[in-house]
Amino acid sequence: MLTLAHLRNSRPYAQLAPGSGIATTAVHRYVTEAVELLATLTPTLPKQYGPHR
Repeated sequence: MLTLAHLRNSRPYAQLAPGSGIATTAVHRYVTEAVELLATLTPTLPKQYGPHR
């Protein structure tokens, strides 16, 4: 859900962290890992969203 909120709403990690009850660095890690996983499953994802935000 963090990844969807970040990609859809462009919410910064610092805004997502408090609502999730986890640290900002953890949000960054989770979103980064999810985007990397999606990129391996969907080759066009990196072209659409570019490098990590």
